[in-house]
Amino acid sequence: MSHQISTAAVEQLAAGEDTAMRIVNISDTANNTLAVSNQAQGASNQIQALTANLEIEIDKFDM
Repeated sequence: MSHQISTAAVEQLAAGEDTAMRIVNISDTANNTLAVSNQAQGASNQIQALTANLEIEIDKFDM
């Protein structure tokens, strides 16, 4: 009986460690997604600014 309890405890510990590792992986993925999202937002802001500048330059040629 004690051998079964010991085996079950070891299995639960392994499952807990696996769960903890998966949670860390999810957290890392979320952080990476946030970083990429911030980069995309920065690029979008740059495109918006360039578009506005281009419109100003084009308006100089409109008569």
